[in-house]
Amino acid sequence: MKKSVLFFCLSFILFFLACLPGLASTLDFEKNGFTIDALEGEVGSKPYQVLVMFLPPTADGFAPNINVQIQPYTGALADYKALSKQQIENAGWELLELATPGKNVLILEFAGDGLHWYAKAVKDGDRVYLVTATASENFWGDLAEQLKSKVGSFKLKK
Repeated sequence: MKKSVLFFCLSFILFFLACLPGLASTLDFEKNGFTIDALEGEVGSKPYQVLVMFLPPTADGFAPNINVQIQPYTGALADYKALSKQQIENAGWELLELATPGKNVLILEFAGDGLHWYAKAVKDGDRVYLVTATASENFWGDLAEQLKSKVGSFKLKK
């Protein structure tokens, strides 16, 4: 009985500590091999799902968001860069930034159809980790700093 009570108390304390603000601000995707800083927004009049990194919808009804995709890709980052540029142009969107700030890192910023995207692609072996922030063009100016900093916080665990 004493062991059960002790186990329960320790479990409760660990759970409580893990939920304290500031201690759970980085999400750790152990099975997928990366961490990313959590995106938090003020809860407004409409609900949103924090786990999938959505901010509350803006006045135009679009919920700004960040997503992480793991894409199988055996080609070089230069090929991925060219493919991305071609896809953006084929969609009729405006390419605002296309940079390779590191050996295996690509930064893209583009806009079109009333939306604005900022993305970081990280090549690792036979895959690309693509982290993308999206907001409506009308609210990008208000949200860009917050969204870009979260995308920039993405790190592979090695």
